[in-house]
Amino acid sequence: NYLAVDRPDIRYAASTMGSQASSPKDADMVRLKRVGRFLIGRPITWTHYRWEVRSDQIMAYTDSDWAANREDRRSVSGGMLVHNGGLLRFWSRRQKAVSLSSWESELYAAVSTGVEAIGLQSGLRDFGNNTRVTIACDNQGVVDHTARQGLGLAKHVHTRHLWLQAARDEGRLDVVKIPTERNPADLLTKPLPLNRIQELCRLVGVEHDHGT
Repeated sequence: NYLAVDRPDIRYAASTMGSQASSPKDADMVRLKRVGRFLIGRPITWTHYRWEVRSDQIMAYTDSDWAANREDRRSVSGGMLVHNGGLLRFWSRRQKAVSLSSWESELYAAVSTGVEAIGLQSGLRDFGNNTRVTIACDNQGVVDHTARQGLGLAKHVHTRHLWLQAARDEGRLDVVKIPTERNPADLLTKPLPLNRIQELCRLVGVEHDHGT
């Protein structure tokens, strides 16, 4: 948990293992050893923040893994906030509601990311930096949903998740679709092979250092 505060490459693993900390099983020890071997080979990460003209854009990347937990079938949300090409904040969380579809889990993840991004936007405004928020996800259904008003056929979705529609309609943020392979938040929702982990880290300016 201590290392995962500023290492997106192990945030998902730390979150998953942390949920089993009260009653760990043999399989959890296997996961812990796997993370340990990963860290031995890559003990250091660098996060690059480029020196450039002040940006007026916050990129908020969001993703989810539908019904990821086999016990309660709750999905996992992942999000990243990037400003000036540098990673400022990221998270991996289990969703509180059980989603009936991948679209629904992606919507819940996008709403959570929007709330975090608006909070960062408010903080930057206190420092005299006026920014716009763009939420980037890889689900076209979420983009379409936020472009209209109301629940439509999704009557079971909690009304609080309509907030994203209102925020977009008021011009407080934009929602766009990006390809899955270009979505760094994918790093925070599921186990991935090493080359994919490194590829997604590089998208947000994070590089591995093998140490000496």
